[in-house]
Amino acid sequence: MEKRIAVIGAGAIGGYTGGQLAHNGFDVTLIDPWPEHVETIRKDGLALEGMTEEEFVCARPRTMHLTEAQQLAKEKPIDIAMVAVKSYDTEWMTQLVKPYLAPGGYVVSLQNCINEERIANIVGWGRTLGCIASRISVELFEPGKVRRQAHRPRVLQADPLESRQYR
Repeated sequence: MEKRIAVIGAGAIGGYTGGQLAHNGFDVTLIDPWPEHVETIRKDGLALEGMTEEEFVCARPRTMHLTEAQQLAKEKPIDIAMVAVKSYDTEWMTQLVKPYLAPGGYVVSLQNCINEERIANIVGWGRTLGCIASRISVELFEPGKVRRQAHRPRVLQADPLESRQYR
């Protein structure tokens, strides 16, 4: 059975990661607060630029403005929710997605900082996965357009139990 993925925050890191997953056939929904960005992706797709012209892809992930998130209640639950927002938005975005998680679903902190404890306080340590985006260097430079600016992006992750050691 295919996992259902939601990326909460479709900016630079969330847009690039979610866009690449969608382009490669994964069931991804991007949820973002910027209406112009959401509408541009719906209309034209999500342009993902790399270091060379050959790396360019136009992904067509499903998108939602965060005011449309209640629609998730009528759909199959989310297996993996990636929170990719600024640190100060972590808790309320985690609260937003929590009711739509599958019983075995979990939340990934796909951020530039360590927010696992904030997420775990909402969904529990057994449903929290830490992830640090490393050497990915991406920017959302206009609605619907993300550009990677460094070679060989890499993502390092820790399992949920290891994340607790670094509280």
